[in-house]
Amino acid sequence: MPLTIAAQNEAVQSSSSIQDTVLLKEIRISGRKEPAPGGLVPVNILSGNALRSRSGQNLAQVLQDVPGVSMIQTGTTISKPVINGLHGNRILVLNNGVKQEGQQWGVEHAPEIDPAIAGTISVIKGAAGVRYGAEALGGVIVLDVPELPFGKRIGGEAGTVFATNGKSFGGGFVLRSGWTNHPEWAWRIQGSGKKSGNFKTADYFLNNTGVREMNFSGEAGFRKGRWLVTAYGSYFSTELGIFSGAHIGDTAELKARIQHEMPFEKGSFSYDIDAPRQEVVHMLYKTTVRYQFNDSSQLELWYAYQEDQRREFDLRRAGRSAIPSLNLTLQTRSAALHWEQRRRSGWQTATGAAASYKANNNQPGTGVVPLIPNYKYMEAGVYGIQRMIRWRYELEAGLRYDHHFLNARGTRPFYRYVNDAGAEVPLNEAGVYVKELYYYGGPRHFHNLSGMLGLRWKPRASWNLSTHFGMAWRPPQVSELYSYGLHHGAASIEYGDSALKGEQGYKWITTLQKQSGRLQLDASLYTQYIGGYIFLQPQRVYEQTIRGAFPVFRYRQTDALLSGLDLTARYRLWPALQYELRTAFIRARDIKHQHYLPLIPADRISHVLQYRFKEGQRINNSYIQLVSAFTARQRRYDPGSDFADPPPAYHLLHLEAGTCICYKQHSIRLFTTVSNLLNTSYKDYLDRFRYFSHGVGRNLQVRISYQF
Repeated sequence: MPLTIAAQNEAVQSSSSIQDTVLLKEIRISGRKEPAPGGLVPVNILSGNALRSRSGQNLAQVLQDVPGVSMIQTGTTISKPVINGLHGNRILVLNNGVKQEGQQWGVEHAPEIDPAIAGTISVIKGAAGVRYGAEALGGVIVLDVPELPFGKRIGGEAGTVFATNGKSFGGGFVLRSGWTNHPEWAWRIQGSGKKSGNFKTADYFLNNTGVREMNFSGEAGFRKGRWLVTAYGSYFSTELGIFSGAHIGDTAELKARIQHEMPFEKGSFSYDIDAPRQEVVHMLYKTTVRYQFNDSSQLELWYAYQEDQRREFDLRRAGRSAIPSLNLTLQTRSAALHWEQRRRSGWQTATGAAASYKANNNQPGTGVVPLIPNYKYMEAGVYGIQRMIRWRYELEAGLRYDHHFLNARGTRPFYRYVNDAGAEVPLNEAGVYVKELYYYGGPRHFHNLSGMLGLRWKPRASWNLSTHFGMAWRPPQVSELYSYGLHHGAASIEYGDSALKGEQGYKWITTLQKQSGRLQLDASLYTQYIGGYIFLQPQRVYEQTIRGAFPVFRYRQTDALLSGLDLTARYRLWPALQYELRTAFIRARDIKHQHYLPLIPADRISHVLQYRFKEGQRINNSYIQLVSAFTARQRRYDPGSDFADPPPAYHLLHLEAGTCICYKQHSIRLFTTVSNLLNTSYKDYLDRFRYFSHGVGRNLQVRISYQF
């Protein structure tokens, strides 16, 4: 049977190498276990020390070492995961089994979730529309909370993080316990927070790039007989500064800054966060009821409520910077029913239904025409998955149908120059301006099928060959249809297109793995066609507003073809010395117009050399490793299609060390990392602020955790 998340976590914790915590799910054990999160789709899993060594980072930063995963940035404070070249609403994020519902449409809207809530994080790199619904076009990121400790005594973990760049500090804790006198009850609570000031490149500070964050989560459960009932909640709150050099007074200055390639002012350190900035709060509440039948089947029903509050503050006149320019509240109610059965003959069946209702509203009082309209959104889907498992091979097939309904309603002011009779006249004639309102939006229906077919063959005990074909789709988002005006956080003017249709994607991925001996190998070759691919295209013009000058972007649609290779290979040179190679290559084309697609990750190659020290009676899992990360220049672009050409290639060195001091049931883990060891000055092509700033310079990070 496939290895469960909990079992994978245990395997990871006992691993002798921190890199071994990035595993594929093809390991097998005997007994009845939960199905792996991606079926036959390739899955990378982070757990144990791999998560501890990245504590204090956001979700995209935690995942950036997974082959095929990169991040799109808006300066130093905001980043989003990119899987095989796709990001935003093509990537689903699941918080304890619930689709994260926030303002994912913004390129500078980071996932509103704290990675510290998770016991394991799984990255599914296939088109997983059948299992997870529409928008799983590019992949899925699954954050699973640890299992409740029924029947166990109180335990937990506490940790702290310090970093020199930004002078950041933070910490977190987890407490969990069962009840000795009432073994059917268990609970867990978790909290974390961090604060940082202005970040520094190799040569200068980036003003107004501080971060403040505070997060909590908790779960309680009751288990008796065949019943399991749980209640879960999470709270995420953050305040992010937006690099002040991205908001520029006039067009001439903006062009000069892009040509200069860096800020004219050197900046200074401060913890203060001024406008432009973002304030985001996300809350999730979930109740789950599960019943186990006699015939190795189970039925699960859950209901969840989410509320996402996003406020963006811009530089405004007359001291009005304390009034948000964008103030959105999104409320989502969702429910799902899932039934699955696993027979001793090797057949597994899963079927279910899911539905949700969303209402997104612009809060009054901003004094600004909303970037997107108010809207209501309803979606429902049904699915079925059949899987056959044999010793040498596995087969999987699934089908899903989804229907989505969008009803948007917005207004924009426009002005007409009229005479006394109310007729429009030329400006050189006598007349006056009349303000009128333009209503836009209306009901839209979207529906489609998703499908999958997968095969895994096991020629030998240590080798796996799998191939998977997935068909997924995505309806256009409200922002893509109706955006109109200044997007404050992104420091850009964005215009939607109400004529956009949905995206339809077909992805074929073949994976070869070897998971024993001195060599460990994971190589995935994929190709994906997306009909009606929607992207934000630079217009090579600037627009002057009362709040400054900004580059203009428009949403466009075409047909796209993406192909690539993700490779991880580890070879143990000596018992204490291991070499690892990570590579990710992707090629993406607009095949309708024979152009390159914008914002596609450049080629990346990393070399990791790790030395592990001899295990001691009290000190173990000690290691030191050097990482050489090379990012090529993105040469696959159309000259003149962007405001600046892609930046040059760059090479970064990172140094990391860790150890564990153990005594009975207690342990202290220490991790030290020096990122950008040589303090290299560089720009990343996927950084939206690369036009006028560089990436973060040298950063020493120290992480200490105590587990009991």
